[in-house]
Amino acid sequence: MNRLHHQHRTTSSPDLISTRKKIQFHVFPRIKAFLSTRYGLITSVGLFVVFFNEIFIYQYARFCWPNIKHLKTSNVEKLLLVADPQLIGEKDEGLFGMITRRDADRYLSNTFAQAKSYLNPDWTLFLGDIFDEGLSATDDEYKRYYTRFQNIFQYNDKQQKSIVIPGDNDVGGEYFGDKKPYLKQRFKNYFGRIIALYEQNDVEFLKLDVDMYESYVDNKRSMIGEQTQHRSMKSKFRIILNHWPLISRSVRFVKPFVEELNPNLILRGDSHQFTLSTHDRSTSLTRLIARDTVPNEILPLNVNDRRFIYEISIPTCSYRMGVLKIGYGVLLLDASTHTAHLTILWTPRRYLALYIYAAYGIFILSVLLLAPIITRRTMMRCYLFDSLEKEKHTMKQTFVNDISRQLTTAIFSSGLATKVICVLCILGYLLSFSPQCVRALAVIPGKIMPPNFWIWTILTHSFIEIHLWHTCLDVIVVFLYSKMIEPLWGTKELLSFYFLVTIPNAIFATCIYFIIYMVTFNEEYLFERPIYGLASFVGAYCVVIKQIMPDTVLISTPFMKLKQDHIPLLIILISTILYVINAVPIHFLIMLSFGIFISWTYLRFFQFHKNGTRGDQSNTFSFASFFPPPIQPFISVLANTIFEIFVRVKICKPFVKKYNVAPPSSITITIPGAEAADADRRRQKALKALDDRLKQSSEAWPDIDENASTNIAAQTHQIHPTTSSSNSQNITNTITTNSIVSNVNNAPITDLNNSTNNNNPEYHEQTTTTQ
Repeated sequence: MNRLHHQHRTTSSPDLISTRKKIQFHVFPRIKAFLSTRYGLITSVGLFVVFFNEIFIYQYARFCWPNIKHLKTSNVEKLLLVADPQLIGEKDEGLFGMITRRDADRYLSNTFAQAKSYLNPDWTLFLGDIFDEGLSATDDEYKRYYTRFQNIFQYNDKQQKSIVIPGDNDVGGEYFGDKKPYLKQRFKNYFGRIIALYEQNDVEFLKLDVDMYESYVDNKRSMIGEQTQHRSMKSKFRIILNHWPLISRSVRFVKPFVEELNPNLILRGDSHQFTLSTHDRSTSLTRLIARDTVPNEILPLNVNDRRFIYEISIPTCSYRMGVLKIGYGVLLLDASTHTAHLTILWTPRRYLALYIYAAYGIFILSVLLLAPIITRRTMMRCYLFDSLEKEKHTMKQTFVNDISRQLTTAIFSSGLATKVICVLCILGYLLSFSPQCVRALAVIPGKIMPPNFWIWTILTHSFIEIHLWHTCLDVIVVFLYSKMIEPLWGTKELLSFYFLVTIPNAIFATCIYFIIYMVTFNEEYLFERPIYGLASFVGAYCVVIKQIMPDTVLISTPFMKLKQDHIPLLIILISTILYVINAVPIHFLIMLSFGIFISWTYLRFFQFHKNGTRGDQSNTFSFASFFPPPIQPFISVLANTIFEIFVRVKICKPFVKKYNVAPPSSITITIPGAEAADADRRRQKALKALDDRLKQSSEAWPDIDENASTNIAAQTHQIHPTTSSSNSQNITNTITTNSIVSNVNNAPITDLNNSTNNNNPEYHEQTTTTQ
């Protein structure tokens, strides 16, 4: 037997060796050659993108879910809570409706399957808003929506016990009872009775349809009474299922009605966010105790205390609802200890994957368009010749040395204030990995107001950054302040400018959040969207550079010139576009815009100068100069009108120009805010323009050597002997004038006036008129 086995192995070994050689010498080289091409690069990157978006992020999200194995005992009822899936309809999605519906359904199917396998629930509760177009759908469309719902959430599984309650997108009711009977009847035909009672072991579910604006609760008392009159009060967990809030945001006559039902827990949807509130029966006060900023934690609820009613808002499970945090709720009911445990299974952000797909599409276009430009001959020149390799290495080493030397010089030559701000920015980025630190140091509008008074966050919010590229941008801008602004202003003025920009900016941004909340009633702007970062200081830097170097051309093209004056408005437009595509949060745009406006206001009207004046009243720093020239007249009229109003109410002071008429030969105009450095800068700019004009005028005349000029003069003397004296006098005057013009940069103005006054009094009068 051993001999046969050895013979079989020896006979098969040549085939195995030949297979290995084929793979080694034929397959692998072809794969390597394919990957070295641009199509191979696109394929390899595409496989990685698909793996990351469709496999890795889902598994990583499940890895972050809390461990509940020790809580899933035999006497524990496991509830999986699904809120606001809002399956996308067929009417409002436009041209790409089939693609968007397919992607949203696939995302819901994957995440629900993960949550179900993770929990293995006893009950699956759907808390309303099942369909996005349930109100406007026809019967045929509604039937197709229902089939999609069955396929996504495995609703046709007979072993799965499910309860579905209606929402405002299913039967109406969001605006003062606009519910229509046929919508309620259609929902009842597919998902059962709208008001019903379910009992299982020690758990009781009361399914309701009460709107938070309901004004006819008494009409439903009989229907609810029919369901609750025969219930046993022995159930340890009495749970109300309702889409709309009954405790946290309902009218006052609903709360007594709810207290009559005597529930322990109220489960709801509608808000698309996770909140946990308690209602005290004795004092009729409702308090918010948890929000979705407490991820991956298990919250114990003591439902044995009959004085309190817990109302839990479950977040939406659909990424199409426009919120950042989405997921499923898990509620574990332990009858032996009479306690409940709540947690949220947060699911991955689908929009991040879609952005990666969009970036991959741009990458494909770039590779396909740029690859033909980079020819093989160019690559041969760049990579095959040793001399070019050595030169490239030398240039790279020189570049690295120059960069390191400049960075070292910038770090050690910067002031103490710059170093402290940079260190605090880096420290704030490291602390941002802790959500508790972000909430403690960033501005949260709901925490600034009473009874919290987190006033210190107005000072600390500017040092917190969530993203690394924001931190790098902040540090670079602070070093630019140190190199360009601090030598002119001084450390004290720079620190004052820093606090004058960041502190009012935090207050203005908080006010904007309060206004948005009053319009939308979205509590996320009060508690879930912190205000942080140095965006205001970055915007202020653009304004300061505009003041120091106005009309400086940064980029010149045949079509347009990008000047320093255009940068503030340009970065606002770019930030707006980034906000629209969800690349930056809304507070970044708000802080950047207010930073530009606050810094301009301070520099324009209030900054104190060494010559005793305040502000900068030059025309190149007016508010209209921030806008393109075609609309500057309209902006100027509006800005001047507002300024006149501020002057009349004594918020601003009017501009005053002082005319110092010293000798009759010159007039001096003093503009407030024009310091010596600013005046010198403008003087140098005027001299440079004068030199350019003189060069252009000199190039227009032909060069004449001495011999040619002698011959021309002789011919002129022979032809016009009577005018020789006048010509010689004109030539002398011309030479004298050219010498005066050429020495205008070296001789003081007073010397020029004195010399002219001695020789020609008429010329003195013209010079005075020109000045």
